[in-house]
Amino acid sequence: MKKKKLTLFIKPIIFAISVIILLLAVVSIYSSIYKILNDTNNAYIFNNTLFLVKSNYYYPDYKKNDYLLLNKKKYYFEGDRVVYLNGESYGIARIVNYNGGTYTIVEENNKYNRVDNTMIVGKIKANLHKSGLLISSPLLILALAIFISLYFVLGIYEKDS
Repeated sequence: MKKKKLTLFIKPIIFAISVIILLLAVVSIYSSIYKILNDTNNAYIFNNTLFLVKSNYYYPDYKKNDYLLLNKKKYYFEGDRVVYLNGESYGIARIVNYNGGTYTIVEENNKYNRVDNTMIVGKIKANLHKSGLLISSPLLILALAIFISLYFVLGIYEKDS
């Protein structure tokens, strides 16, 4: 009887984890296909995209393997933190001024730069700390398979009890 109660408690948790992993896998696959088909580095879903921080240059605010959730907007405002494209590399900066279609931004090292709206990837909405290790890993599919298997094994075990 205790085993059945334990199974009834664990099964919904495993199901919830499986759904979350499945959503991450779908977003990861969508992102990869979108980038290939559109020959771009960013895949937008409802004007939102994920950006992987690839170094500790922006420490302590953003660390290597943090994913930043970005929102692409028509206009940005003073104080907004944005990711922008500067040639072949990306930077993270804060907008300090807007004048005639050009934004003045300042990076963490107090370096000022001017960018236009086409160079801005998006405004930082959230930092998904250290999630780059999970979201960009092929082990995500393996984890999904394990959790779905556990869910069904517990379902069979529940019927036998």
